[in-house]
Amino acid sequence: MSLWKDFGSRFRKILGNLERHRDLMEFEVSLVEIGNAQMAREQAEQRFNEHRDNERRRRMISVVEWLAPVDTNSDQDRFAEVRRQYPGTADWILTERTVEAWQNSNLAKDSGMWIYGIPGAGM
Repeated sequence: MSLWKDFGSRFRKILGNLERHRDLMEFEVSLVEIGNAQMAREQAEQRFNEHRDNERRRRMISVVEWLAPVDTNSDQDRFAEVRRQYPGTADWILTERTVEAWQNSNLAKDSGMWIYGIPGAGM
């Protein structure tokens, strides 16, 4: 009987130690899970910040391009090519009374004439 009593008390100690080890392991696993969750959150926040910064850069570039002056040289080259391919294009405007009067006046030297309309409409 005494042998069984010693076994029972030793077994209870072993069970108590196992329970403490189980609790410690669960605590460590919880710490690892918390660490992993924190790392995932930081990575998500970093991706969000990168996306936000890229979006801001894209918008800034869009606004700068919108505000940039028109490249009149490329427009002039393109329209000159059209005039070479289609002789007589837009000649009609030079015979308009308003344009002739402006060209023959002193204003033509120091001013410009704003002409507007839909493309291809002609007169």
